[in-house]
Amino acid sequence: ITALDQVSDRVRGLEAGADDFLTKPVNDLQLMTRVKSLVRLKSLTDELRLRASTTRNICIEELLSRNFASEDTTPKVLLIDERKSSVERIQKMFRDRADLDVTGYPHAGF
Repeated sequence: ITALDQVSDRVRGLEAGADDFLTKPVNDLQLMTRVKSLVRLKSLTDELRLRASTTRNICIEELLSRNFASEDTTPKVLLIDERKSSVERIQKMFRDRADLDVTGYPHAGF
């Protein structure tokens, strides 16, 4: 939050690493809305980092990078996920690389 209100001041602030730029006087509703937006962005960033870390830990990247065309068998993958959006994304990742069996019910997979 600053009293500076010129476009050049905004550009300089954002280039210096600011996530947002509010000029005085500050509207309370505008401030709270922007704070909520930044908190949501932080949560999504944390989730993406966690998913990337999990992917590395369970070696999915290595599995996807392998060329299975030269092998006799296609790997089989069991996916248990209740979220349709996740299932669709993962199906695209494994397309033509593995035999993917999908279920939304954990007990059905076993």
